[in-house]
Amino acid sequence: MDWQKREISFVVRIKKNLRLYTLQEFKPTHPSVIHDAKVLYGLSEIPIRYIEFLDEKGRSYRILTTRFDLTDLQVMEIYRNRWIIELFFKWIKQHLKLTKIWSTKPQGIWNQMFLALIAFGLSLIIKLQSGSIKTPWEFFRLLQTFLFHTVSSFIKSCIEKRKESQKEDKKYLFHYRRLCPALEQSPWLKKNKELILYVKKKGTRSI
Repeated sequence: MDWQKREISFVVRIKKNLRLYTLQEFKPTHPSVIHDAKVLYGLSEIPIRYIEFLDEKGRSYRILTTRFDLTDLQVMEIYRNRWIIELFFKWIKQHLKLTKIWSTKPQGIWNQMFLALIAFGLSLIIKLQSGSIKTPWEFFRLLQTFLFHTVSSFIKSCIEKRKESQKEDKKYLFHYRRLCPALEQSPWLKKNKELILYVKKKGTRSI
């Protein structure tokens, strides 16, 4: 494999039909591990590590890795956490809009990613300080709208939106209390926000 010649570390899953030739067996340190060995595969002359383990549902996974310095449990966890990494990059593409890279060099890609994360973090701090009830994405769009406006006008817009939402909640709560006066003194009504949202969905006409 070209990765081995270039000394690139990897953990990959292999198909069942790939033929392996065992050179040395290692004693598994985890009960889920079936095999842990140094092997050769195909026409390769460079030894590689082979680990086979079972998940909670009894499904078998065959893994090849160059990491002989890790335990079998660590290799298993690396493979299991691959989906978390995929979700992270999916989140970056959707929320940070990293659909187009500025540079093909690794350092340039890292710089772009760090700048996007810093921008997202700053927008989240401003959102918390302004007390906005918008989602992070809606708030980010609001920031783009007021990009060339003053900070005071932006904060004013956030406050006005929040006040409108609070007035709307009070309006629907008033209609519900008029329908059920017995709930007026209920401490549960004062704390439960789901009731307000339910009334919002039903609308005042149904009340």
